[in-house]
Amino acid sequence: MPGGTALEVGTGILIAAAVLALLTLSGRVNTEESAAIAPGRNEIREVRT
Repeated sequence: MPGGTALEVGTGILIAAAVLALLTLSGRVNTEESAAIAPGRNEIREVRT
């Protein structure tokens, strides 16, 4: 179902944005740190897969 996939992707984007927003508000994420976090998460997913 294309609609289901679109909703799942949209939900994932909203969750990622919310997490980054919370981290930014807590002051734990700088511009440089946020750039380094994304590749780290991708590497973790690849290892688990």
